[in-house]
Amino acid sequence: MPAVTVGTRVMGPREAGWTESAMAALAGTGLTGDERMAAAFLLFGHTRTTHSMATAGTQAWSGGSETAELIRGRADLFPELGKALSGPTPVLDDNARAFGLARLLDGLAALIEERS
Repeated sequence: MPAVTVGTRVMGPREAGWTESAMAALAGTGLTGDERMAAAFLLFGHTRTTHSMATAGTQAWSGGSETAELIRGRADLFPELGKALSGPTPVLDDNARAFGLARLLDGLAALIEERS
């Protein structure tokens, strides 16, 4: 997905369709048109980023990764990262996709509630 949806280019019909679906889902929420587009692009961006990390094979921050092991081995340089990675990391197992989406949706819900 990121390889075909990033950079300067004309938006294709399927991507325009995704955006149309997101705009329709947010219709009647009290958000302005440009806010609905911004919300859609915010969610798309998060999905692209977490997908890119997963498909690149990085999952750099999940508990048993090489990166996590290196960080834990250099607690003198990265004390807070080392502490964060010292226990289980279930939130990071999907590159924080679900966690991030939940936080983004919570924020959008708060704005929509404020507008209604």
